[in-house]
Amino acid sequence: MNELARNYQEAAPDEAERPPRRNNQASKVSASRSDTRERLLGAAIELFGSRGFDATSMKDIANEVGIKAPAVYNHYKSKEELLAGAVTEALGAFNEAIAAADSAGAAPLERLQSITAAHILYQINHSRIAQANDRLLESGILSKLDPSVRHKVKGMMREHLDRLTKIVEAIPSPATGSPPEARLTALAIITMCDNVLNWYRPSGPYTPEKICKHFYHLAQNMLLARTGAFES
Repeated sequence: MNELARNYQEAAPDEAERPPRRNNQASKVSASRSDTRERLLGAAIELFGSRGFDATSMKDIANEVGIKAPAVYNHYKSKEELLAGAVTEALGAFNEAIAAADSAGAAPLERLQSITAAHILYQINHSRIAQANDRLLESGILSKLDPSVRHKVKGMMREHLDRLTKIVEAIPSPATGSPPEARLTALAIITMCDNVLNWYRPSGPYTPEKICKHFYHLAQNMLLARTGAFES
């Protein structure tokens, strides 16, 4: 119940008794609908990523969520629309995690450490979605999207790269006084973080914290180690 409804009920319990119940019921329906949409998006990413877009039917996705196939169309008009929603949802969640970890006013090396760790932890903590979305984007699936959606997705895919490139540009090499191929270095760091799921195992010898620290040192080494200017 929202604060206004709660205050109203406390002030006039007799008159307010029934409306909040109706509001609560509407809230439950809205929450249930939102939850179904989220589960559909998660199932779509995983199934599209593991089976392929063409090999996955709306019925497959409905079965994964536990609803009947026609009910999917209450949320998405087509499989292509569901694909667009799933891809943008996954990319949006990743970009939000990176943005939340970054502080534009911090020193460049501190920002590098923060977003490198955020990238690795997102991959580890959301491994199923991260792996499925990576496979999906690598499969050439963008051709299935409406041009306007495809443009949006490409922009979302560049967001992290653009952020990291600017950070790298702010860390000039002590040897030359200029950043060492900032865009290429940013791509190398991103690829390194993306691929952590190729070998990471929760039961393995490397904790997420140790991986984050070591990968940051590797990234730092790309930028500073040529002159021995390594910072801990």
